[in-house]
Amino acid sequence: MEELKKRNEIEIQDKWDLEDMYQDKNAIEEDIDKVKKYHQDLVNYKGKIMDNGESLYNFYQLYITYDRILTNLYVYAHMACDQDTTNTENQALKMKIEKLVDDLSTELSFINPEMLEVEYKDVLKMIEDYPKLKQFEFDLEKTFRYKEHTLSSVEEELIAKASNAMGTSNEAYYNLDNADIHLEDIIDEDGNKVSLNNSNFIKYMNSRNRNVRKQAFESMYHYWESLKNTVASTYKGQIKEDFFSSEIRKYKSPLEESLYADNIDKSIYLNLINTVHKNLDKMYDYVDVRKKILGFDELHMYDIYVDLCSEEPKKIPFLEGKKMVFEALKPLGEKYLNDLEKAFQEHWIDIYPNVGKKSGAYSWGTYDSKPYLLLNYNDTVDSVSTMAHELGHSMHSYYSIKK
Repeated sequence: MEELKKRNEIEIQDKWDLEDMYQDKNAIEEDIDKVKKYHQDLVNYKGKIMDNGESLYNFYQLYITYDRILTNLYVYAHMACDQDTTNTENQALKMKIEKLVDDLSTELSFINPEMLEVEYKDVLKMIEDYPKLKQFEFDLEKTFRYKEHTLSSVEEELIAKASNAMGTSNEAYYNLDNADIHLEDIIDEDGNKVSLNNSNFIKYMNSRNRNVRKQAFESMYHYWESLKNTVASTYKGQIKEDFFSSEIRKYKSPLEESLYADNIDKSIYLNLINTVHKNLDKMYDYVDVRKKILGFDELHMYDIYVDLCSEEPKKIPFLEGKKMVFEALKPLGEKYLNDLEKAFQEHWIDIYPNVGKKSGAYSWGTYDSKPYLLLNYNDTVDSVSTMAHELGHSMHSYYSIKK
């Protein structure tokens, strides 16, 4: 039976190199100590941040140093956990760093209220009088957009402490979808027993054999159906958090708050939804065509992923998929392709699924790290497409932080 490998069974050349961030526990503890020191230096700025342009500039410089180290710790802890969510040591590190971030954030909750006590016109005058602040002008503009949604220092500290007690809905779902998930086995096209998981689910939903697709669909959704009350409760908890945040920060709704950071008017969001609803007839036409081509009287959810072409999907090993990506990206030039090769030579990529690995794919990292990629490559054209997509994000990060 096809089984997922355990993390320690994955070849080292197929894993990302997180040791490039932290080689051991001692290195992690050293950065934790640094963060705490810089944190205390930031606390000492209380009541002095907006004294003058120089003070504000020095505060920003200190905060950037502090934030870069804290971000390194946070991202590393999460990626270490994502590569094997069943690893208790990684889980403990993730919880430790999250607790550190929560505690430090609470103690620094005075920053925005203190900054917003000053009129924005006076901030612009500071920038004029102290030109070094010019580099932070956009950040200051964003900060002052939140003036009407920022409370007093005491209230912000209370909100920060309350926020630290929240977030359990996301954490619960993360574990249900990664560490705790166990799906029923299925029988594949060749009559072999297969252990279904998040990583190969789409592969079998693309099968030309309708019974295989049905088995995969029912296995996945039997699992989630068995948890429907738990999932409903966690979702209810998330809704309560969203309403708490929007009401206490004086937004008209959670929707308005979620759009505010990107400065998007609610009317744009609602217009998008209305436009989709007005054009659903095109989707209905497509479904009818799909049903006709596949030769079914009735289309089920497990029929929506299978390709309409009659050929059996080709298996595409990782190195072949890499060649396809490089061939497609030739128009970007030789320099881009040479830089892209670093993703493979320098171990940016965690390639294959393993027991407990986070599902899906992403590109992530920090200003000081490699632009890592998490994949769950399974020899399908979708895997090649996902690899190309995530490589695009990582190359954008690579060029953005390249000195």
